[in-house]
Amino acid sequence: MAEIESSATERALEEMGERSTILSGQDAMHAMLDAFGEQITLSQEELPAGEITLSADEERLLQQVLEDAHQEIPVNSATIEEDDSTSRFSGAVWYSAIQDKVITLAGLGGIGSYVGFLLSRMHPRHIYMYDDDIVEEANMSGQLYSSLDVNENKVSALGGMMGNYSGYHTTTEFNDKFGEYSQATDIMICGFDNMEARKTFFKAWKEHVGMITTDEGRKKCLFIDGRLAAEEFQILCITGDNAEAMIRYERDFLFSDAQADATICSYKQTTFCANMIASYMVNSFVNFVANSCNPLMPRSVPFYTYYNAETMYLKIEE
Repeated sequence: MAEIESSATERALEEMGERSTILSGQDAMHAMLDAFGEQITLSQEELPAGEITLSADEERLLQQVLEDAHQEIPVNSATIEEDDSTSRFSGAVWYSAIQDKVITLAGLGGIGSYVGFLLSRMHPRHIYMYDDDIVEEANMSGQLYSSLDVNENKVSALGGMMGNYSGYHTTTEFNDKFGEYSQATDIMICGFDNMEARKTFFKAWKEHVGMITTDEGRKKCLFIDGRLAAEEFQILCITGDNAEAMIRYERDFLFSDAQADATICSYKQTTFCANMIASYMVNSFVNFVANSCNPLMPRSVPFYTYYNAETMYLKIEE
């Protein structure tokens, strides 16, 4: 086999490092050959199934490739060993970052009950929950509560569910509405059924963002508003560094309750759409967090999402 100069080896190592490819066995050898190109005279026919002889530089390169491959996906991280409840996704780029997030969730009905449950599965640092309502039998047609929760405060019922089904216990539960003097946080998510509550919630978040003096700090802020009917929904997402989106949200989407579409009492909610909107809202939150982790490609956090179940029509505006 031809000798390879040290400078060529270093260039090949750099090229292979940029690919971030997970390699093993003959795949590693093929990748090494691709990286060196014509600098290696070994032909495809000469790639043996058994032993091959490598120069010192080639041996070092192959060893580096294999070490990098093992570093890409650890066999078992300490996190997986410590907490089986999150083991299926603890390797995600956003996982550790989400565990540093503090979230305020208000309105624990058809939207908020599902959002709270999904968030609890990812174990954020803390969730503050607001709702002054109790669970009624009628809530079971579209909300994530059971017959055992009837007559219990929604915040307590959802908090118990998070503990039982997610092993998550770091919540603060307010059996009250989110009000003018309630504490805002960087990330605020609401699932209200009235516009006045949305206005109060957004005002608190906007004032909180306004007190942050740096662009980097404002980029850590996210507001999500979910709106649900029986078979359609809307989601609005605003990041703290997007002043234009804040203006548009207030101008076009914070109208009065009198202007909101009326719904028939027997056709207000369906479980499958409540589940869907919560999934899309949490997906937006996950993408927002992932974008702070230097992903290879930025993820979508659309300003506006609309879905109609009858036609299965989905509209997204960035």
